[in-house]
Amino acid sequence: AEHINDHKLTGFFGNIFYEFDRRYWLAMAFRHDDLSYTGSDDETANHWSVEAGWNIRHELRRAGRAAAWLSDLKLWADIGEMRGVGRRVFSMEQSDETVISPLHSYKLKRCLKLNLGLDLCMFNNRLNFSLAHFEEYAEGDGVLTVSLPGGTYGFYVLLETENKGIDIDGKAVLVRNKDFKCDLIAKALHHKSKLKKMKAPPGQFSGVDFELDKGGNI
Repeated sequence: AEHINDHKLTGFFGNIFYEFDRRYWLAMAFRHDDLSYTGSDDETANHWSVEAGWNIRHELRRAGRAAAWLSDLKLWADIGEMRGVGRRVFSMEQSDETVISPLHSYKLKRCLKLNLGLDLCMFNNRLNFSLAHFEEYAEGDGVLTVSLPGGTYGFYVLLETENKGIDIDGKAVLVRNKDFKCDLIAKALHHKSKLKKMKAPPGQFSGVDFELDKGGNI
């Protein structure tokens, strides 16, 4: 028998950017997706984000306090929400004796992300640093196969995850002329992901419904 998996994705995207007096800015973005694929109902999703920023260097310059070595200094923050369409497969690990297979047909339902950042450029943009902190909260569902002492069970599970981290980027322009440019780039990061909740809807399998405790165990 021939199996054909056909899917189509159509998206619309728009954004608005406003800057006041070269010191403050506000940006907004919106995207709409339509997905259709074989054997399933059509899906739609809307995504949005809002960003606001402050150009501190121009603020200092207007006050006559900007140092000559300071090329740029910006503080910014953004928040956005993404909703998933379609499904994917990924693997999970569990630290106790319970054996958990990959989570099949995972679908992201909702993801809310907050970013805070600082950009610093010095010495005519020859030395650049960027610091960003993010927090992300996501909800999704999928089908999970779990091997327990009483047998192997398939669960439809609801997931809630939390991701936090810091990214630091640096760049130094070692050589720059009209014919040649040499940069030194460094990056450091620290990310922490946490599975806050994995729960089977009540009554799905009598006697074997589960959810995670505070230690992350079933």
